[in-house]
Amino acid sequence: MFSARLSTSYCEENSDKSSASDVTFRKRLVAAEKTVFDQNGNALCKASLSAHVQEDSECESSHYRSFEPNFPIMWSTRYRIAVCIAAGVVFGLAMEKGRVFEPFNIRNQMLFQRNIMMKMFFSAMATSLLCLTVLSLIPSTRHLFDAARANYVCRFKTKGALTSSLGGWMLGMGMAISGSCPGAVLTQVGAGVKNCEYTLLGCLVGALIYGLTEKQVIRNTRPQAPAKEVSCDGRAKTSYYRVALPLACVVAAFVLTVEYVVPWKSELGQPNLEGSSFLALYGWPPLVAGMLVGLLQIPIVIAAEETIGGSSGYCTLVSQLFSKETLKGISPYLLSYKYGLDNWWQVFYIGGAVGGAFLSSTLSGTYGSASEVSAISGFTGAFIMVYGSRLAGGCTSGHGLSGIGTLSVFSFYTVPAMFAGGIATGVVMKLAGVF
Repeated sequence: MFSARLSTSYCEENSDKSSASDVTFRKRLVAAEKTVFDQNGNALCKASLSAHVQEDSECESSHYRSFEPNFPIMWSTRYRIAVCIAAGVVFGLAMEKGRVFEPFNIRNQMLFQRNIMMKMFFSAMATSLLCLTVLSLIPSTRHLFDAARANYVCRFKTKGALTSSLGGWMLGMGMAISGSCPGAVLTQVGAGVKNCEYTLLGCLVGALIYGLTEKQVIRNTRPQAPAKEVSCDGRAKTSYYRVALPLACVVAAFVLTVEYVVPWKSELGQPNLEGSSFLALYGWPPLVAGMLVGLLQIPIVIAAEETIGGSSGYCTLVSQLFSKETLKGISPYLLSYKYGLDNWWQVFYIGGAVGGAFLSSTLSGTYGSASEVSAISGFTGAFIMVYGSRLAGGCTSGHGLSGIGTLSVFSFYTVPAMFAGGIATGVVMKLAGVF
């Protein structure tokens, strides 16, 4: 069983430190998690780990940890980068074929007028749970699952129910306004959606402003007492798979029921042309596209010892606008995202998504054909959703797929709040006539 109690005790001992020391905290926390317990609660030996942790207090050339993989030599940095790019290409292709990147499919989901997004989202969630369960049970990948899970949980040192819920609400609100999500933005760029450059700019500005205000935000929202257990299986005092597998079955049953009631072809914007190859089709069943996204947990966990997500990549990109010395003074938070493969893997991943969406839309002849939202809506909504995702500690994929997938307690606050914020905003926009 994954140990959250150990990480919490460290949080309590260091709860008076500023966010500038978060990098050191996360490095030591990952070391503690991985050297003391595995997912079954057994003691681990440092020599058996795939990554050794640096415990210097400054952010130099890497963020959180330096990779020293316990894999054969083929797992070089270049190989891991290639895997992340390839995974991004598949993500972009699946998002484009699932049609969930279209702004009005996302907006209409918030009013339950179309269910494409919900089907693909929950299909990906169920698949993520199954993939992570398999990784946790196979002896040769168990330590990678433990490391990836520890790396995910560490971000919640300064988070609580308030930030998770408020950030999730803002994320959903921004999604309804922009007709996008942090991962879908890159798909829109690749598929040539008009005004997507303003949505992308809003994402970058949102990451920048959060980085500049993070100290004040955390100071005012940090919980007085960190949660004693940050995982659902930890609270239930049972093994990960005993919770993950039943949850995956429930989610799968739900999405299959929705598909039975509302067949995907009835919601497709235009019919697929007969005789087209699979890659040239206008759209795929959302369940298939979602499963493909969920399966990406496997290569990302193995290659990067992380779980899939997208919004922190924007932090890495905007951090390149400033020197290290400047960031030390204005945003230690952004400085922590500036260096290292464990930051840049996500940039390679979302960059690959642009290529995957371009490839998919070109093959189907639909490049640039999706309806767009206004430039103001795209920018404003993107700003709100990325600021909210950083406040919550994860985006649609980060919480919905990886957070739920790792059974993070805080993700069970964020995901419902995301849908609530999106639905409420959609209703208000509809009543105001600006939907």
